Amino acid sequence: MTALLLKRCVMLCAFLMIPHAGFCAGPTQADRATWQDHSLARPLFAPTRRPSPTGNALAGTPRLTGIIENGGVSRAIFMIPGQERGVIVPLQGHIGNWQVIAIGKGTITIREAGQDRLMRPDRDRLSGPSTPDHAPRSENPPETFSRDELSRFAPPASSDTPPPGMPQ
Repeated sequence: MTALLLKRCVMLCAFLMIPHAGFCAGPTQADRATWQDHSLARPLFAPTRRPSPTGNALAGTPRLTGIIENGGVSRAIFMIPGQERGVIVPLQGHIGNWQVIAIGKGTITIREAGQDRLMRPDRDRLSGPSTPDHAPRSENPPETFSRDELSRFAPPASSDTPPPGMPQ
């Protein structure tokens, strides 16, 4: 009985390993070459690989969130609605229909269809709500301390100095 079962298993394995026309046949050599060319056409795990921004996500002016400079090369960071990470755009690079034409200290200039626009990083989310100039001021001025009062506060001790009362 065991020999018969073993013989059937061997026959089944042999049947599955032999390619049959149209049944278990894998892709043809031409299909495989096309698939390989398509798969290897771009780096799959490159750190700079990002999905292409969609046209509807860039309706209007992009939101500048920062400017970075490293080694004399400046780049602008934009946020696109619906994406968690920012898009880093170099000088002369594009974001949507806009081209970054100048990056200065704290400002960039972008251009679309001959129209230039100067932008500053949007820091509203980081700084919290701002107080408008016409907002009522508090009648109590902020508390101030005299030099004598401030001298009672000592700066933090160095980690090399043991606390008072501890053996050295």
